Amino acid sequence: MALLEKDKSQMHSFQAELDLLRLQMMEEMRCLRKSAAEEKMLLQREVEELTSKLSMKEREDVKHHEWQEEIWRDLQKAHIIKQKRFASELQYERNTVKALQDELGTLRASNKEIHQRAEADNLRAGQQAEHLKAELEKDKSQMHSFQAE
Repeated sequence: MALLEKDKSQMHSFQAELDLLRLQMMEEMRCLRKSAAEEKMLLQREVEELTSKLSMKEREDVKHHEWQEEIWRDLQKAHIIKQKRFASELQYERNTVKALQDELGTLRASNKEIHQRAEADNLRAGQQAEHLKAELEKDKSQMHSFQAE
């Protein structure tokens, strides 16, 4: 009986330890659940913040992309305007060069004509000089013959 009492006492002691362990486990489980719930809430808040930041970043990216597209369109317009201005200036220069070439052609033709007239005048003047020289010689010779008579 003493052995039975001892076993019963030991059983009660084990039961008390088991009950204490159960209580500790239940308290630990409650703390873990509370901690897990808090951690879950923290994670949810962090996910919400990141989602909000991501949405904001996406909106900023969209705005930035739209801004880049607007700049690209403005650059394209400016390029087209510059091309048109360049083409206009180039055409003006071509017209100016053409007008100057035409004027140069006219001046060359006029210069050639003046040169030809000058050559003709020089030839006539030379012929007249020869003629006058011949007449002078003839008059001299006639004067010598009158003087000799």
